[in-house]
Amino acid sequence: MYKILTVIVILFFSGCTAFEIKEPLEGIDTGSSTISVNGVTRSYEYRLVSENGTDLVIALHGGGDSASSFEEYSKITDEVTGTKRFGVIYPEGIDNHWNDGRAESGSTADDVRFIRDIINRYEGRGYSKFYLIGMSNGGLMAQRMACEIPAELEGIVVVSATQSTYLQTECVSDTTALKSMFIFGDSDPIFSSDGRINPNRGTHIGMSATAEYWLERNSCEDTMTLEKSLDDVDDDQTRVDFYRGDSCSKAFKYLDVVGGGHRWPDPSAQNNLVITAIAGYASHEISTAKEMVSFFGL
Repeated sequence: MYKILTVIVILFFSGCTAFEIKEPLEGIDTGSSTISVNGVTRSYEYRLVSENGTDLVIALHGGGDSASSFEEYSKITDEVTGTKRFGVIYPEGIDNHWNDGRAESGSTADDVRFIRDIINRYEGRGYSKFYLIGMSNGGLMAQRMACEIPAELEGIVVVSATQSTYLQTECVSDTTALKSMFIFGDSDPIFSSDGRINPNRGTHIGMSATAEYWLERNSCEDTMTLEKSLDDVDDDQTRVDFYRGDSCSKAFKYLDVVGGGHRWPDPSAQNNLVITAIAGYASHEISTAKEMVSFFGL
């Protein structure tokens, strides 16, 4: 039942199925590659600026999803093409999942090594700043990397995920500040209000406790400031409240998607009856990819 539900959610919240770039992107080095991790061949897609690239985003798909469909609905490649100031890597999880540390995830893959090896490979090719962005299971994986290799990262953006109980236990004493932004719907049915990650995929500490963790880790003041609210689109049933941490050593932001579900906010996201019944509404108020570019200063 879990696998069936996951497939339905992915097909509808992404708004697409598998995606393949058929024509070269102007000024962008486009392709795929592999890397061996503990004897296992792992794959990833790359979209790299052709000249003088130093910033690299590693984009982690959600559970049950794939690198190709995540590229399509996330619109991150559009930002690479538009700015030509940074590159993006789309790694592929084993069996469409990431080993984010939860025993309940069912994965034993060495995904920490996989992502670290990607970073090491591109350090050798002139990239010097690495960022992670992840959706759901990918967002949990981004947080695990921020726990295990913080010195190698510039920052993370986490969408539709809070901190898991596992990560809270493992990372509670970590004091390495990182740029961090969370985009989370307050009506998310997967990261449920009782602390469960549905269906029966471990537990999480909630968005408030996650924000408190990062405010402390980034040496911010205890409270956040509401910068603005966006409620310009009538048909998406959402409002986005922008909060920032104050006096932080590294920036922290929280975009509270009021009325939003377990979705990737973007003006192109579908909000049909089937997917909203399963995963809730996707906000059309913001483009997550554009918010990431602005936050990281790419």
